[in-house]
Amino acid sequence: MKKVLIIGPEFYNYYLSVERAFKNLGFETRAISYLTDVSSGRDRIAYNLSRDKGAFVEKQKHRFNDEVIRLYESFKPDLVFINQASEVYKETVEKMIGCQKVLWMMDSIFRNKRGYAIRSSIDYLFVFEKTFQ
Repeated sequence: MKKVLIIGPEFYNYYLSVERAFKNLGFETRAISYLTDVSSGRDRIAYNLSRDKGAFVEKQKHRFNDEVIRLYESFKPDLVFINQASEVYKETVEKMIGCQKVLWMMDSIFRNKRGYAIRSSIDYLFVFEKTFQ
């Protein structure tokens, strides 16, 4: 059975809809999401108590990328499907060797610095931009 790792924002749970679609196609799936802001209770309290809010957010992003790599290495997917890539580092994508990588941008890739940065490490890129090549 083919395996797919799905990475995306928690925004309206799109990543779960994508996971359901892959399951319906017969894939074994794992999905991991990220918050686009500091909205969970414990993290919001820690964020508000933090002296350096920028450093706090970056630490959260690093933690998320570390978790993505751990999941990737334990699951060993055939395909990695990334939605938006707002929090996915290029270094994280470059560690994903031996699988196909897909990036689906629902918004402009030109306004998403991480999505734009990883485009050269992606096998398939889906964007709504007529001007992007």
